[in-house]
Amino acid sequence: MKVLPSGHFSYTLEGPTLAKGLRSTSAQGRNSNSLILSTGAVGRDGVLEVLPTITLSTLLADPLVVDNDFPFPQIFTLDKHLIVCNRTTVLELVFSTLVKKATVVGGELWELGSADDFIYLSNGTVNLVRDPNSGDYTSSSIAPVCSAICNFNGQIICGNIR
Repeated sequence: MKVLPSGHFSYTLEGPTLAKGLRSTSAQGRNSNSLILSTGAVGRDGVLEVLPTITLSTLLADPLVVDNDFPFPQIFTLDKHLIVCNRTTVLELVFSTLVKKATVVGGELWELGSADDFIYLSNGTVNLVRDPNSGDYTSSSIAPVCSAICNFNGQIICGNIR
């Protein structure tokens, strides 16, 4: 493996090793052809990608986030997504840039439930569902408006339904 003077290097993982992913338990042997640790990277579309670096000062400097009073903005950090919710807007971090995804009627604090790329948000007044394929957020007449959301074994469960 060649290391450049800048300290950058590249290492190609063989197909079977990458396909197995991270080992499911530490009891699994070291020579099982499973990766042991992934720090600062997530698997997307079959490739490991570096997570974007974002700081609170960067977030608060964004004009889409600044116009809020306590307790907003709310920041939800998920495995693959970073969602910032203001009182009336929902923003998503896309390639290190906050993009406005939806404008809604203000309500209570936002609650979020997610299962991989599927995201369900509700603020007690309106709900939003993120389409896993397009990344678009739409209000759903089928899903309930609620004030409590959790993910139970991959099923989104709502409480205090209105």
